[in-house]
Amino acid sequence: MAQNTSRGWHFANYGLLGWLETAIKSVGIALGIAAFAAASSDLPLIIGGNPRLGAVILAVLMILLCLAAIAARLQLKDIFAMIYAVANLIGHLALIVALLRAPTQTTLPILFGLAYLAGDAVKLYWLRVSGYTEGGMDAAGMRRLVYSVLGMYAAFVIALVV
Repeated sequence: MAQNTSRGWHFANYGLLGWLETAIKSVGIALGIAAFAAASSDLPLIIGGNPRLGAVILAVLMILLCLAAIAARLQLKDIFAMIYAVANLIGHLALIVALLRAPTQTTLPILFGLAYLAGDAVKLYWLRVSGYTEGGMDAAGMRRLVYSVLGMYAAFVIALVV
């Protein structure tokens, strides 16, 4: 089921598993924003000497993926996917600020990473059963991309735990 990129702006139907993935990752977005809210704005941003610098670096790499997702959603012209991609970027940016302001407060960032791991596990299953592809990528390429993202979120959670 390849996504049609020739039509105008629309709402795509991703089925139950696609929406489940979105819902789980939306919890992650909320956790990133909650982590930001919990980190006092009176605290300075700590880069050098940040005990969670590895997690911050991984989160910055995730931001690059979020930006790539926005570019991909622009090509797909899917209204809901575009809204989600922007919210996803905001959640990740909020998480980075939280990690820079309060690097020892890791509960919400860990839960953020776990939500994204769970969402991507659902996405892998959805890709297998739906055959969904986009951007000229074949089904195996789509799964490889998601495995790469899963590895990044797993490394992020590990960097926060150790």
